[in-house]
Amino acid sequence: MATCGMTGIPTFFCFFFLFYVFFLLSSLDLTDGIRNGVGDSTATDAVGVCSSLVIPTGYKCQEFTVKTQDGYILSMQRIPEGRKGSGGAAGQKRQPVLLQHGVLMDGMTWLLNSPEESLAYVLADSGFDVWISNTRGTRWSRRHATLDPSSRAFWGWSWDDLAMYDLPATFNFVYQQTGQKLNYVGHSLVARS
Repeated sequence: MATCGMTGIPTFFCFFFLFYVFFLLSSLDLTDGIRNGVGDSTATDAVGVCSSLVIPTGYKCQEFTVKTQDGYILSMQRIPEGRKGSGGAAGQKRQPVLLQHGVLMDGMTWLLNSPEESLAYVLADSGFDVWISNTRGTRWSRRHATLDPSSRAFWGWSWDDLAMYDLPATFNFVYQQTGQKLNYVGHSLVARS
């Protein structure tokens, strides 16, 4: 029987324990006391990721919200340039790249390591205009135009809805903001969408 490392606990139980811990942690509201105020005048009230992770590492960051066709309000973050404006040729328009997290994760996935090891920062320092998306139901995207996140109806969506509504909404939003074709990086379920 496969076990978790040297613990002797069957892998099956380790998986469910980690799954439970993830959902417990993702349900906590860790944004208390974090105020908006980052980004430009088009930034909205989606707060947290820029203030807590990106700006403290020396990068500019903007927060946006995007409404899907079925009414979900998704948060997006933008790192428009590298640290201290580094990366890319002077005066050249930066190519946008959208980073989409995998299933059971959120956009922070791309920011958790050091700037030298996190893909979002590496791309920004390499001259890309980095956009990070958070799909419906994640800690940063628990809003809807008419539904309450505590209602059953809010959670009445499937993985297919991510491909049908969330991805097109984020692709279109980045295109509207930049006027350029975008590069897309996804992993896990969203890479198959």
